[in-house]
Amino acid sequence: MSGSAGTGKTVVAIHRAVHLAEADPEARVLLSTFSPELAGHLRIKLLRLLAAKPKLGERIDVESLDDLSLRLYRTEFGKGPRVADPREIRATLREAAEREGLSYSESFLVSEWEHVVDAWQLRDWKSYKTVQRLGRKVRLPEAARARLNHDGPSPERLA
Repeated sequence: MSGSAGTGKTVVAIHRAVHLAEADPEARVLLSTFSPELAGHLRIKLLRLLAAKPKLGERIDVESLDDLSLRLYRTEFGKGPRVADPREIRATLREAAEREGLSYSESFLVSEWEHVVDAWQLRDWKSYKTVQRLGRKVRLPEAARARLNHDGPSPERLA
């Protein structure tokens, strides 16, 4: 589901999950979102909506896609992969920027990591150098990208 902020997507999603659970007494319903924070808010709103029907809520799961994928991975393969915590990523980016004398803000570096490097699963300089940065507010020419890549096209720099 997509739409502008404030158009009722969250309310519709919660009511749809409840409708599906009510329509089939045997069903389990999954309501998922990209954001762990939004998943938490959805859980709270769902509990409020189902205050008079707590048993129904037991059949509705609300999870972020990251949490869901980790749970499914661990169910299938045992102990899951170690996934870096957002605080660890921020600290690593901050330390690398300080070490390399980069003047980019921490928020820019985190955004570049999340929306370009990690989102596109870039693993080498050539990929980072040529990836389209659609929707990015800050244009980053090749020279600036090279600086973010420690001034060199070493493939392991972005991994």
